[in-house]
Amino acid sequence: MQFFLSKIVRLFICTAVLLATSNSFADFVGRKGATLSNSGDTVYNSFSISETTTFTLYAAAEYSASIIIFDTSSLNSFLNGSSVSYYDGFSGNFGIKTITLGPGEYTLGARNSVNGENTISYELEYAPVEVSGAQYVDTYFTNVDTVSPGSKLWHGFTVQSGYAYVVEGLNTGLDSYLIPESELNNFKNNQSFSYFPSYSASNDPNQPGLYVIRDLAPGNYYLALSNSSAKTRAVVYAMYRYSDDSANGSGSNSGSGSSGASDVNIDGAVSYSIENDYIQIDVEKISNTGGAASGTLGMSVWATSSPYDGGSISGYKLGEYALTTLDEGYYYQPFTLSDQLNVPPNGVYYVTLVLTEVIGGEAYIVDYVSFSNTVTFGQNNGNSGAYANFDGSVLSIPYVLLPDNSIFSVELTYLLGSNPPRLVLSAASPISSLGSNPATVTGSVLTIPEVVFGNDVYELELLLVSDNPISFELIGAQ
Repeated sequence: MQFFLSKIVRLFICTAVLLATSNSFADFVGRKGATLSNSGDTVYNSFSISETTTFTLYAAAEYSASIIIFDTSSLNSFLNGSSVSYYDGFSGNFGIKTITLGPGEYTLGARNSVNGENTISYELEYAPVEVSGAQYVDTYFTNVDTVSPGSKLWHGFTVQSGYAYVVEGLNTGLDSYLIPESELNNFKNNQSFSYFPSYSASNDPNQPGLYVIRDLAPGNYYLALSNSSAKTRAVVYAMYRYSDDSANGSGSNSGSGSSGASDVNIDGAVSYSIENDYIQIDVEKISNTGGAASGTLGMSVWATSSPYDGGSISGYKLGEYALTTLDEGYYYQPFTLSDQLNVPPNGVYYVTLVLTEVIGGEAYIVDYVSFSNTVTFGQNNGNSGAYANFDGSVLSIPYVLLPDNSIFSVELTYLLGSNPPRLVLSAASPISSLGSNPATVTGSVLTIPEVVFGNDVYELELLLVSDNPISFELIGAQ
């Protein structure tokens, strides 16, 4: 069982911590910076859609790999190294392509094709991305490239008044910056240079993107990427133009920089936990990188029926936390806040942490973090709280307490048609605080005390039957 615990940490911690980026959106599905050590090693994300949907697939790999979308019923064959029929993707190469899928159950998976270490990043995103207060115009540019050790790559673009610019992409281990044209020579010549921190990150496979550029003055800018590692890294990215209604005063109250002065962002890791009728948030950092003090700040946690991706928010406010103003160039160090939980009606919800700033007497959303796992609220033995939830495809467990007292939020994907029912570990996120109704591990058995499925609540016992991939079989339900 100890080997199982170490596999969780080694395989999934690199994708588990949700990082907040100003003006950013969550991927529909994705895996960034996954390192596969041997030929045939795999990573994957399963998903379902209820209507015909168009996506853009972004994929990058340092060496040969298959990054494909296939029917989830073929997952066992994919994991076992067998060939599978697939709808679209990349085999032996990487890039960007548009894919339209009908209703169904799908898996986006990557399989290493070389006998050695291979770092892979991929994501599937709606096409086009919906931007509050803006309408899609066209694709400005795309690029698929590699950057050798010690080398740099730059791509120029022009910001025009009345437009918003969506940048989306990923890499396998590069530093990514957005810089003004005046800093390009400094960047090229390894000199100190200025960049926009809201759109930049070091050694972050999520970059460049997904972010919306709305707060830059008209002029010329560059996406600038550098490779400080000893390996050749892969990168793909695209920029899309949108007509920006908010530039004419008709947009929604969302997005960073709405005041034109302060620029307040959530930076670093965030998490929330629910326990004993209280909801707690842990935030690594909030910073003001703008040119003036902020208005009064506040944070709140929302439960919504669908994933929040910007604009006005509609749902149930689970907790609210008052902050103060933040001076130019200052930041809040790591902090924890707690509030009494406002329990929403029974159901399954997506959870979003929102940062607001009061400007001219109005509270504007200036940044947010949308969590990938859902949370279920219901009634059981008179106690309300967060329960595990099974939607017919994915078993989401908000709290798993391991024997070493570490805590994870876990997702297990059901292998359709398996008998007895088998579930494969598809995501695991380390969290700092234990909520109510945790699942526990004893020996090779995972016990989940309360799982909501439809209108019913079950207690489940799962037996660990494989550690590659980490898989469980159902051995008890009541």
